Amino acid sequence: MRSDSYSLVGSTAPHGDDFVTPSMPPTKSRRARYLGALLALLAFGCLCIVAATFLTGRSAPVATTAAGPLRPAANATSPAPLPSKVSPAPSLPPSNLGFDQIFMLNLAQRTDRRQSMQDLADFLHLNLTVVPATDKDYVLAHPVPGAGGSLRPAQIACWQSHMHIYQMVVDNPSIHSALILEDDVDISYLIHDEAARLLDAARSHAWDMLYLGHCSGFEGKADKLLDADAHLYLAKYPVCTHGYAVSKAGAGKLLKELAKLNGPIDLTINSLKDQHKIDVLIASPPLIVQSHFDGDTSDINTDGNNGMTGGNLAYSGRKHLALMLKASKASNK
Repeated sequence: MRSDSYSLVGSTAPHGDDFVTPSMPPTKSRRARYLGALLALLAFGCLCIVAATFLTGRSAPVATTAAGPLRPAANATSPAPLPSKVSPAPSLPPSNLGFDQIFMLNLAQRTDRRQSMQDLADFLHLNLTVVPATDKDYVLAHPVPGAGGSLRPAQIACWQSHMHIYQMVVDNPSIHSALILEDDVDISYLIHDEAARLLDAARSHAWDMLYLGHCSGFEGKADKLLDADAHLYLAKYPVCTHGYAVSKAGAGKLLKELAKLNGPIDLTINSLKDQHKIDVLIASPPLIVQSHFDGDTSDINTDGNNGMTGGNLAYSGRKHLALMLKASKASNK
């Protein structure tokens, strides 16, 4: 503030409490009013800052399960465009998240999805092993004996793809457990910590399958809770196969029980659980969800609609990657 700001230059007003010049210091009452006004402005400014911080950081309404409050769901948006390559930091080597292998099923012609998943894996420091998925055209050319019901070729191809990985797990003596991913997923940005807690809790229980991702709306019930901190439950009605783990024993059981397919693989697995032929645990909320955007068709998602995805992640790996790329691009301008 300039020193002459107190002066009413050219004014003919009488000198008093409301009139001050540079040569006349404010009276005591005037000084008190200035001090009071200053304190009021400071208090108002602090309130504005607190209110702005609260509103901008405010979460969506928090849902709850038997394990306690869930993390707020992120807004559903289309996945941001991803770079052609994102290299992991050398100080963080790729991880299998506590499993012996992470397999990702991918159709040979879907190079876009393969690259998108590899970029996400590099960003999250995950070690993916790409496994060629069975194409529906192959099923049409090589019908599967005994595949009953009204199964579409794409559903049979999905079954064959997962069965192939079960066989790989059984045949490889170094694999005792494996995480199986499909190529259209989003993974929690906090997956390393969350998967570590989940696996640590699961060690206290027998499991053939452990769902890190699912589309079920029936999970998270109090009567199924096993570990509140890890959000680990006995599975009630697991649906979808985009992100789950199998033990070696579980892979062997699935090879045997799914040898003859009479329905979609995920629903058949649920039936096996209900018959107590396999032990199934599940994370709720899921740590891995399907990541679809309108118009992205596939053999299963034929119309390009989002369909069942498992919901939104509170801390989306894809969104964090997009934010990093946006910040990097802005800093390079």
